[in-house]
Amino acid sequence: MIWLSVSLFSHKNQWNKLLSRAVVPFASKNAYLNGFTIEFNYLSGENIRLSLLTDEENAPELAKLADKYFNNYFLSAGLSEQELKLPVNGIFIPFPSNTIQFGLYPPKKITADKLDNYSLSLHFSQIMLYALKDDVIDDEIILTFAFYLRMGLIKMASPVYPQLVNDLKSRAIPLNAVSSKTAESKINTLKFEEVKETLIEITRDIFDVDRTPHLPVWFKQWMVICKENMNKYGDEVTASSIYIKMLSLIDTHLALSTKMDSMLTYFIDRILLYEEL
Repeated sequence: MIWLSVSLFSHKNQWNKLLSRAVVPFASKNAYLNGFTIEFNYLSGENIRLSLLTDEENAPELAKLADKYFNNYFLSAGLSEQELKLPVNGIFIPFPSNTIQFGLYPPKKITADKLDNYSLSLHFSQIMLYALKDDVIDDEIILTFAFYLRMGLIKMASPVYPQLVNDLKSRAIPLNAVSSKTAESKINTLKFEEVKETLIEITRDIFDVDRTPHLPVWFKQWMVICKENMNKYGDEVTASSIYIKMLSLIDTHLALSTKMDSMLTYFIDRILLYEEL
């Protein structure tokens, strides 16, 4: 088998349409496709990296079908164009929006016995699709989605890794000693105060058993995936490494910037100190 990666360039606020009206129909109707993953990406412009798993002999035909399908979609969808602003970051001019690009990532061959290594990414991509396909995607949506994911992971990891919450609390700065020396600290503090009540409600929904039935279906699926992976081996040392692996999965697929990751970590630190979990 082989992974083919294509890059679908479109403005971030169009990504939900791209997912629901293009990626889902293409994947559901394609007989050559054995699976796919999606990752948000900002290399040479805002884009979704769509990786397609297929049998090696079907790869050329699948690439042709993808090229035709997504080019037709972009021509007919009427998506807004992203204005190119100069100077650009980096040395390369971004690709035009509403285009499909090939060759940014080399094809990757895998054997059937290695497919399990990609199961987390395959499942996570489905969760991304169904969680984000109906809302205009922006940094706030991505941050909220990532907060749900990380807090759900903490909940499902805790039974196998009982020291986790205490470890996370111990890294958090006590509330009466928050540093305001850096611009980043000030921004994180101000933003947290804006969204604190919402984050507390989300956390209570996740950790209160009585509220669990009201959580989104995609989130319940995420908790099942977390539980299955955390319980695979059962010892705390391994659970700790799996927890870190799944954090990395979230960051990679959502392409969280250093700034967003810092803000998300700050939010979780503050909530863990506010709430008795």
